Amino acid sequence: MDMSYEQMTTGEIIDYYKRVRSYIEQGFRVEGLKDELALISKTMKGKSSEMSGSELEQYLVEIDKYLKSIRH
Repeated sequence: MDMSYEQMTTGEIIDYYKRVRSYIEQGFRVEGLKDELALISKTMKGKSSEMSGSELEQYLVEIDKYLKSIRH
């Protein structure tokens, strides 16, 4: 089954991303966080019509940076 957070509002997904980002910034580098980031990214792309292009791009670039920093 393909998971996403499509039922969440855009604000909720951004808030959730900020919590995940906080864990990463505190030094957590676990595989589960990488999976969460991938789902958040997918969901943001699906909600792209609800976000400005520059805002979406900012989050996606940041998520990609974090995805690369976490070993799989």
